[in-house]
Amino acid sequence: MRFVARLLDLVQRRYRVDTRRTFAAGFSNGAFLAYRLACQRSRRFLGVASVGGTEVLRRCRPKRPVSVLHIHGREDRRVHFEGAILGRPWIPGALELARRWRMRNHCPSGRTLTLRNSELLIRRTTGCRHSAQVQLVALENFGHGWPGADAPYGEPSPYNASSEIGRFFASLRPRQR
Repeated sequence: MRFVARLLDLVQRRYRVDTRRTFAAGFSNGAFLAYRLACQRSRRFLGVASVGGTEVLRRCRPKRPVSVLHIHGREDRRVHFEGAILGRPWIPGALELARRWRMRNHCPSGRTLTLRNSELLIRRTTGCRHSAQVQLVALENFGHGWPGADAPYGEPSPYNASSEIGRFFASLRPRQR
């Protein structure tokens, strides 16, 4: 984690950076890192996006809310949608992970909008502390890949993860200093 903190410090020294709007996004192992940053560096990150990943830490205690966009294929055979990968039963599935982040972000119950069609399910929770959001996107008939990207890491999909992550991050209100 020190590496990421030092890298961010270097970038901030060289370029104009709005430190109230710092994000992390990753696919698979990169998504594990994004969640680790949300858990351990929550003061620095306004939001994270995970594609085909999960949270692999045993304890996650963010100091402040972090908005989360979790995108996952229901047919993922590497990082299972239902969780418990790599012989570690404590690793949460996508639904459980979204529930945990709703709790961590102090989201009110009853503020979750669910949209469903034959190819995807979107659950969006708003009204959380510090304007945080939690959004889960579950893609039917989709495996371990980046939706809408080219091979070898992408798969054809009506859902474009890159565009949607950009929209999600842009929708978040900057933190107050």
